[in-house]
Amino acid sequence: MLEAKERRSLAVAVAVIIGFVEPAVAQTPAVEVSGGYQAPYDNSIEKWFPAGWRLDVAANVNETWAVLADVGHASRSEGLLDVEVGLYTFGGGVRWSRRTVSRLVPFAQFLAGAALMRSRADVAGGTLTVWQTKWMVQGGGGVNFLIGKGWGIVGEADFRRIL
Repeated sequence: MLEAKERRSLAVAVAVIIGFVEPAVAQTPAVEVSGGYQAPYDNSIEKWFPAGWRLDVAANVNETWAVLADVGHASRSEGLLDVEVGLYTFGGGVRWSRRTVSRLVPFAQFLAGAALMRSRADVAGGTLTVWQTKWMVQGGGGVNFLIGKGWGIVGEADFRRIL
């Protein structure tokens, strides 16, 4: 059995080791990249854009705040008139994250930028393409479930307003 002095020395050694290991595990990455599927809803035409993707890159300023850039695309087709509508979004903003020792990292974010709407139709043997650009603001949040070092699954819901 260990004597009291040896137990104290062992306890101090373990505390020092944990003190160095814990910050290494909980370190905030300098850059985070996420991407995935999106299905935006357009209130003006009351329709979903079922085929979409998005990609964002966040540069972490500290363990709580990040500067964020986001790009996305979604499209839909109207079979009756053979019209394809595409929505492209480009935004930048900030993200707040709550990092703890657990694997769940909740976050909230705000973006502002531009939304480009492209409508393309085959008319009289040719193709007619119309572009429209508007301002866009977007707020939302979600959670990142960390599954490994540098890997996670993100669930997110946002409200995007095209002005």
